[in-house]
Amino acid sequence: MPARGDEQPRELLRLHSHRALFWQRIIKQLTDYQFTRITRTLAEPRRVRILREIAAHGNSMPLACLLRRHQVSAATLSHHANELANSGLVEIVRHGKFVHLVLRPDVWQAYVKRLSDLIDGSELRIPKEHVTRF
Repeated sequence: MPARGDEQPRELLRLHSHRALFWQRIIKQLTDYQFTRITRTLAEPRRVRILREIAAHGNSMPLACLLRRHQVSAATLSHHANELANSGLVEIVRHGKFVHLVLRPDVWQAYVKRLSDLIDGSELRIPKEHVTRF
């Protein structure tokens, strides 16, 4: 039996799936601001660790679980959760008195696509005469 707060209520997952469908229709390409915001958010190692733990837990994880795993205050963890949510990488879903962080794979995929475009040079728009030098 999972520890208290570890279970994922069906209503929470159903609510998330409706929101995910809504956001999948909207997010196709990140703006410059969104891309920069996500990059700055991922510059903090603890936030990357939080994202890994959420993904390993099934793309949704109670904040109380994360608090037990990290040696930080509740305020610090709340700050990191809010930064992840403000960048769009996770969604904060409240279910009664429990708070879950739910990954937003659509945003992550848009971010990775934008990074890929940047690396491929399609976004950099480097003049051809400069490309041949490298």
